[in-house]
Amino acid sequence: MLITFFELHLIIMRIILFIRSGLIIVLTVLLTGCFSDKPNELRFFEVETLTPIRIGLNQYELRGKVNNSNGENLYLGFLVDQFEENLNKKTSDNLFLDSMSGAFLNELNFRKSILINQDQNDYFYQAFAEDRINKRLVFGEVKSFSFSDLFSFFIVQPEAESIQNNSVNLKASINGFQKFSEEGLNHGFMIGKEGEDLEFDNENIILDTLGFINDDGIFESTIDSLDFNTPYKARAFLKSSDFFYSQNIVSFQIKDGWERKENAYSSLIKLRNGIAAVDEVNQIAYFGLGCSEDCNESRGLVNQLWSLQIQKSNGQDSLVIKKLRDFPVRFGLRQEGVAFIVEGNLYYGLGSILRSSAGRKYFKDFYQYNPNSNSWRQVKSFPVEKGRSGAVAFSIGNFGYVGSGEESFFALQDDFYQFIPPTTTNPSDSGEWKSIPPISGARSKAIGFVLDGKAYVGGGKIFNEDFVENTNSFMEFDPSNISQPWKEIEALGENINDARQDAVAFSLSNKGYVGTGFQIDGDTYLGDLWEYHPSSGWQQITNINLSGENRFLKDAVGFGLGGKGYIYGGSYKGGLLLLEETFNDLWIYTPKKEE
Repeated sequence: MLITFFELHLIIMRIILFIRSGLIIVLTVLLTGCFSDKPNELRFFEVETLTPIRIGLNQYELRGKVNNSNGENLYLGFLVDQFEENLNKKTSDNLFLDSMSGAFLNELNFRKSILINQDQNDYFYQAFAEDRINKRLVFGEVKSFSFSDLFSFFIVQPEAESIQNNSVNLKASINGFQKFSEEGLNHGFMIGKEGEDLEFDNENIILDTLGFINDDGIFESTIDSLDFNTPYKARAFLKSSDFFYSQNIVSFQIKDGWERKENAYSSLIKLRNGIAAVDEVNQIAYFGLGCSEDCNESRGLVNQLWSLQIQKSNGQDSLVIKKLRDFPVRFGLRQEGVAFIVEGNLYYGLGSILRSSAGRKYFKDFYQYNPNSNSWRQVKSFPVEKGRSGAVAFSIGNFGYVGSGEESFFALQDDFYQFIPPTTTNPSDSGEWKSIPPISGARSKAIGFVLDGKAYVGGGKIFNEDFVENTNSFMEFDPSNISQPWKEIEALGENINDARQDAVAFSLSNKGYVGTGFQIDGDTYLGDLWEYHPSSGWQQITNINLSGENRFLKDAVGFGLGGKGYIYGGSYKGGLLLLEETFNDLWIYTPKKEE
């Protein structure tokens, strides 16, 4: 059958129209797909598991975030379990599943507070988002949180500088607490000696309760009146009626240090430039005489004398301070005198007085105080022409020794004398002075102590090429060979910066102690304490931090009695006006016990 040209043309046109119609349909479908919503099952979003935040005692806030979604039709939540492998199962077995509507979204971040009993320390959790319409469930990474370090609670180990005398400063820190409740938890410290249980029902411990706390931060407390030479332990605590928490226990040692006798002896007046001497046989100390706040003329001069004895009562030491007979005014009041004790009697003399009209007067007379008769009498004067102030005195055996000092500010002396006391109370028996070898180096305002029958004298004010300065040199005197010269020993401290005048010195057992004082260079008051032993030399020990105020002293009196050291009075220049203040408090030093 032949097909005409017209019919062939018609067939071709129909084929073209059919193909065109198909292309249009295909394009229409494609274009329609481009301008309509994507199928729900093709939607894509991501979930992040954010770091949790501790908000309470056993409570955390879990946090998550959704990316690439506007939040519509999403349900959000967290999977929580004690074991990480359970989260990978994505089943409801042994899982804590919590979800919330997308309406709770806040800028595509979501969170949930969770309260868990602390039967396990560690937990794992995972944020998720579920599109329930399109059956799509997306999980974030797994993170963990823990209750093992409750509040990240710790106590700070006391450092050396936080232990002052017989007190300790303890610190503890809470992190992650952040307002656990309006009431909070009671907090504080428990302190006990080694061997004691740090428990609330132990009556032998110190319980320092500081009240309620409900926020992060550091809390601290200072515990006073601890025992010297005693090891302690402490721990901080948090407590409510049904909850108790305490973490690590720290240990610290109270060694040597100073203790102030509260309400001491209100009858004691303020004193400086006084004297102190100890009767080793009868274990009694004498102190007083000198001047108070005003050392000019006779207005501030002191003629009062006290004794101090130690009495045992129920295993505790108690101090008995007694006012003795005043030094007679007719003998001449003075400051910077010296004193020593021989055979139970106190000998006192020398010194000076500043007179506004006639300059400074120097004394050379000496007097005996007899404690049995509570009386004073004059003995033989010091064998010099002009008198002496700022000298040093000590006693060894049945003799007293006095030397050095100044006859005027520019006339420092190095001579020394032995005093042979009177053998009777007959006024004509006034004792005798005998010259002994001079100390090496003229000086004034030095200090001295006695160890094992030898005297150690040093420090003070010297002249060096016409300049006044302090020295830290020390000399040893051995009366068993009285004709031999003094022997120089190791200087006090590490260098000349430890030189001083107007210091205190005393001896305890087989060691000597030197502390406080004044340095001319820099107008500096000192508060350090040094210990001396003939076999090991000098060693710096606990500073004399009086009352925690860094109040240092010069012109105090010091003595050793009953195994402890004593400092009374003294002066210090401080405050905004830098005025010199004089004190009347009594401080007791307990030395470090031998290991």
